[in-house]
Amino acid sequence: MRIGEIPLGAKITIRQTTGSFRNTEFNFKGIEDKSNVPVVQQEYLALVELYNQLNGSQWTNKWTVTTNNLNTTKWFGVTTYDGHIVAINLSTNNVSGIVPNIFDKLPYLTKLNLSSNKLTGIASTLPSTIDFAYDRQSIDVGDLDLNTATVINDLSINRYDHTKRGFYNQTYDLRIGSFSRTVNMAEEGIKLMDIMTFWKVPIDQKIELRQISGNAKNSVVNFNLKYKMGDSNLDGNLNVLDIQTGINYILDNYSNYFNYSATDVNNDNQISILDIIGQVKIIQNQGSRPSSNRNSAPKDVELKPVLSIENGMLLIDTKGNDVASFEILINKTTKDAIQELISAQGFSVNLNEKDNQVNIIAYSFNTTLKGKIIVAKINEIAPQIESAILSDRNAVEIPNEIIELL
Repeated sequence: MRIGEIPLGAKITIRQTTGSFRNTEFNFKGIEDKSNVPVVQQEYLALVELYNQLNGSQWTNKWTVTTNNLNTTKWFGVTTYDGHIVAINLSTNNVSGIVPNIFDKLPYLTKLNLSSNKLTGIASTLPSTIDFAYDRQSIDVGDLDLNTATVINDLSINRYDHTKRGFYNQTYDLRIGSFSRTVNMAEEGIKLMDIMTFWKVPIDQKIELRQISGNAKNSVVNFNLKYKMGDSNLDGNLNVLDIQTGINYILDNYSNYFNYSATDVNNDNQISILDIIGQVKIIQNQGSRPSSNRNSAPKDVELKPVLSIENGMLLIDTKGNDVASFEILINKTTKDAIQELISAQGFSVNLNEKDNQVNIIAYSFNTTLKGKIIVAKINEIAPQIESAILSDRNAVEIPNEIIELL
């Protein structure tokens, strides 16, 4: 037992249990109260730093740190003896932040209890002479964008092992709605798509990491999942590839990654042509526009489709590729000036005008474009193709080339 753990006024008895004088008792009135001795300035300043670094203004029980008055005023959870800080107990006190590296300034500290708080990190290992409790942290990391590259990580407070005085991988119970799995968290984290490829979760779905190993066991790290409505393929972008992914789901041609909830834009718990129409509206009304892919051809594509405007006609030469859907952005024109010409070939075509640009999205459930196709007639003097995204049947982008004819 440490001095800081003995209540003031407690009677102390030492009883001999061996030898000729066994059962002899030595009685003391208690530990001399030396809490009224002024605290060493260095240790007071260390407490001030601890308070500031751990967001003391948000604590349930705050300290008044403007004056070194520890010998006359009780600071919540702080035990002093003979001018030194010997114990700090801030358990369940809404303490948050990163535990600072101040413990070389507290040489007499033997006990530190920060359990049941909201700590996110620890700056460095603590001296082994300190009995350090920091289990049961409750940490809200905030929003996490759901896409194919999303990684979840634990925090340094979770990885810290005071017994070994180092940082180590820990084991967690991972929960996403009704789904759960035990995972070992490496330092680089866990890619969510390695856990689940088919997502049917609401926006703001909570991901919970409950620690089941280490000194910080029973701590919980929470994330709130976010995604874009319409982002079927989970790539974080909204374009015609999402439409093709949704179509493929309806046709039982499943993609590697699929966000059911993002595709169900009508929120009726089923994927249908109405959701595809809803996706088109979302994509065409978004602020960002489809990016150009002129220099992104993979090695296995020998001939890229070519897009051009010739004599007022918008053309796609597929160069042997099967184009199942596409999105084209035309500058310097209006919706009224464009007459689409491929709906007769089994394609649904949607035009949307925004900021002196027209976005054309076309898709089909049962056919593809192949060869040199006249997509539309444009009744403008000098329209320009800004960008285009072409998709094959598997919702894989087909790199393309845009030719400007002078």
